[in-house]
Amino acid sequence: MLTYRCRQILKRIIDAKRPLRVAELAEELQVSVRAIKYDLDTIRLWLQKGTSQCVHLKSKPHKGVWLEGDESELNKLTCVIAEEEGPNMLLNQEERMKYIILEMLVADGYTTINWLMSKTGVSRNTIVSDLKKVEQFLKCWNIQLDGKAHRGMSIKAAEVDLRVALEYLIQSFFSSSDMAYLMQSLSQNREIPVRIGQVIEKFLLQYQDIHVVYQTVKCIIRQGWDGKTPVSERVILGLFIRVCVVIQRLKSKHELLFFTVSMQKIEENSLYLLIQEECTLLSSCLGIEIPEEEVQYIWLQLHDGLGQGMPEISIHGQPLVMTTITTEIIAGVSALAQVPFYEEIELFDSLMAHLTDRLAKYQHRVLDPNPLVTEVIHNYGKMFDYVKVICLRTLSVFNIVLSDDDLAYIVLHFQAAYEQRFKHHKYKALVVCGTGRGNARLLKVRLENEIKSLHVIGCYSVLEVDKALDNYSVDLVISVLPLDIVHQTVIINALPTESDIQAIYNVLEKIEPHHLETLDCKTRQQSRFLETLSMIRASINPHDLLFAENMSREIINQGIQIASLLVMQFKQHLTEQAMFGLTVHILLMVNRLAFGSPYEEPDIDSSTENDHLAKFRQQLVDILSENYPDIPDGEISAILRYFS
Repeated sequence: MLTYRCRQILKRIIDAKRPLRVAELAEELQVSVRAIKYDLDTIRLWLQKGTSQCVHLKSKPHKGVWLEGDESELNKLTCVIAEEEGPNMLLNQEERMKYIILEMLVADGYTTINWLMSKTGVSRNTIVSDLKKVEQFLKCWNIQLDGKAHRGMSIKAAEVDLRVALEYLIQSFFSSSDMAYLMQSLSQNREIPVRIGQVIEKFLLQYQDIHVVYQTVKCIIRQGWDGKTPVSERVILGLFIRVCVVIQRLKSKHELLFFTVSMQKIEENSLYLLIQEECTLLSSCLGIEIPEEEVQYIWLQLHDGLGQGMPEISIHGQPLVMTTITTEIIAGVSALAQVPFYEEIELFDSLMAHLTDRLAKYQHRVLDPNPLVTEVIHNYGKMFDYVKVICLRTLSVFNIVLSDDDLAYIVLHFQAAYEQRFKHHKYKALVVCGTGRGNARLLKVRLENEIKSLHVIGCYSVLEVDKALDNYSVDLVISVLPLDIVHQTVIINALPTESDIQAIYNVLEKIEPHHLETLDCKTRQQSRFLETLSMIRASINPHDLLFAENMSREIINQGIQIASLLVMQFKQHLTEQAMFGLTVHILLMVNRLAFGSPYEEPDIDSSTENDHLAKFRQQLVDILSENYPDIPDGEISAILRYFS
């Protein structure tokens, strides 16, 4: 029988698609090399005696361990591993706690300790100990565990709180590879990925219902976007899980009563109308009624997930000034980490955009799946601790408590800013990673920091790779999952390991041998400001320097003019911090527009905004259109974040 850690190792080897060193696995799982070797012996024996005899675990000194077998056999192995999870599996406490909570959330009536003992295969004392942690977890989601003598335990919670907790737990079972495979399956018209389907089937729905929901999500994704708007894996996974949860709750006679969306003219929103239409078809296929409240609940997952949340956020009646919150978090983390993050202009801009979107989702009970939370805590433990302390201090006055998943995304922004201080580049690479803005930015600067000769020109999802390669000339593609392309490709982990970095080095040496260079001591001693400028100048043809100087001067002049105009027009709606932040943002905006890379946000449907915000938007559009036409809606929405 495979233990929990054995399953982790086996899934890790399957997802890696390359040999993994034993020391690498030991570091990731925080155990000894000897323990990993014992686990590998167990896995090898399990493969030989089990149902997957066509798959073999191979190993070689200085190379690592890997699985041999064709793709169909590896897919079957993935199914077998998923089937092993549950009552007959030796679970660790974390997985056992998830299993117990999920069973209780979907149960109608009371759950007894004896029943939990039979489902998990552990003693009464162990279950009693687990239930203490279960109760702590549920409190974070506004759910009470109510126990009655001779009857057992039951869940007491508002329906929306129960659903959000259910969504969170289901999402926690999926890795970044699972999310990437889901996107790949949708884009290539394949069936639902095996592991995702099995987890949903175990806790929520029968397979035939899952298949119908999957087809519905396919239709929404294909009809809702024309390929120009980027849609991340986490948004699609969140949509799929939310629809599954809605169907499960409706089938068990638990409707979402008194749930309304505080937005005007929602019925005129094109995306909402599409979801409404697909829900009508889904109702017919499954033989259940999906009320209007449920349609709105589903729509919110995509509405906020695509950055269409309202910049004007109010939690428990208290308005949030995002510039102030962002400034306080950056200042607090800077003090704890003893790193001047307040000097990093891009950090303020990107972190405020992230917090604005995240807190808008928090307000509407929308989750952000984060399959990298464990890796983030393991790799950036100190930074995670700093961010957790400061976010709790800053946001607790608004009764906001972010989950570890949310905090991990914030950590990625800070870690990216930290590693941005040391980047140099020569080779051009394109990165395929769609788990989120913070992770994509971190992956970019992490690679550029580890490999001084590398320049990542951009991060793209699976759906955008072909188009990006048509537009850009690159030396190699670095991806977190296998791709069917002709370009030189290196497959790595979402958080690169030492062997991932070495694999990239190996490819670069083949592309252009002996090209990697190190900076001399004198250059290393220069200030970061002068060093960066000298690196930029060195990469420009001397004949183009005058043109580059004139262009940068024009960018600065235009940025200052636009910023001054907006500050003057909206001074009464801007705090002192917001004025500074807006000025910096405008300078970066003009630079983005000059090089054809505007804010990657979808066009906003103004019909979903309240009157106050719609008035601001119209005034802003009128002012900019008169003097600076053709500024994208995504940039307009980003500017609105600074208004209070």
